[in-house]
Amino acid sequence: MIKLVPMSEDEREQYGIRMARTYAEEMVSAAGVSEQEAYAIATAHMELDLSEDAAEQCYRIVAAQSRENVGETAIVLGGADAFLLDFRIETRFHGKGYGSAAMRRIERLAVESGASQIRLHVFARNDAARSLYERRGFDAVSLQMRKTL
Repeated sequence: MIKLVPMSEDEREQYGIRMARTYAEEMVSAAGVSEQEAYAIATAHMELDLSEDAAEQCYRIVAAQSRENVGETAIVLGGADAFLLDFRIETRFHGKGYGSAAMRRIERLAVESGASQIRLHVFARNDAARSLYERRGFDAVSLQMRKTL
């Protein structure tokens, strides 16, 4: 149903920019930080995560039949833990099974690299992502809470 196609260097660079922007937008919405602060945090986070020293892989998620890009993902591989940095399916492809199929392929990739578990971060308000991850067997291992005063 899907293929994970490694990104070119140019695609990877543009993807890093999109990831930082999206992560910052989610921080503003979920955590209530300023746009400027959120973007600074997100940019620093992405620079760290996507450095050449990391064993991360960035992929386009492609529908096998149509060869159409349906999403993109980044995962850090190496050792017993894999960390899913980013995972997104384009909105117009939601509800068609691409997310579940891509997660199955990512899980196989992690096992093939020697990982025994995959960790990830998801914002509490992202119900669609949380639902997908829970259906795939992910469990919440911590919960950060806040109260606005």
